[in-house]
Amino acid sequence: AAAISMLSFLTACVTGDWQLSSTQELLMEAAMYGSQLVGALSSGALADVYGRRLACIVACGVAAVAALLSAVAPSLPVLFAMRVLCGLGVGGITVPIVLLLELLPTARRGRVVLSLVIGGSLGRVYATAAAAATLSWFGWRAFCVLASLPGVAAVCVGYLNLPNSPRWLMARGRE
Repeated sequence: AAAISMLSFLTACVTGDWQLSSTQELLMEAAMYGSQLVGALSSGALADVYGRRLACIVACGVAAVAALLSAVAPSLPVLFAMRVLCGLGVGGITVPIVLLLELLPTARRGRVVLSLVIGGSLGRVYATAAAAATLSWFGWRAFCVLASLPGVAAVCVGYLNLPNSPRWLMARGRE
């Protein structure tokens, strides 16, 4: 949620710094949302072939690294490419939700889905707080770094702790 929420703050700052036209501003936002759609549509197929665990780590990793690299973008085309990659990764974040729901007993799924909605809201609050803490004093590049930290942490925790889907393993004849 922080990666998506950071877009509105980032677009406003970059528009001022790099004198973007309204068309360029809208294209950057549309590209991220469009690539998020592509990521969501393709991530399930990738997860079915390569496993939920790998697809989850790759999706979170692409979103986090692209958000982090946005901080060092030297030009609008590079920033645009980073936002497209971030959108692809964010779109793929549907995979960990599926993995989580596959691992949970049916009776607990409702509460966990509610927790995910609350977590998304907290991510938006985090992005807003990160913007408030950095934009005035340190600029949009520091904001990109700060906003990418939850994603980087999620990749590290996921890599160390995330199991693969039992359903996917069974479909592949593995335990």
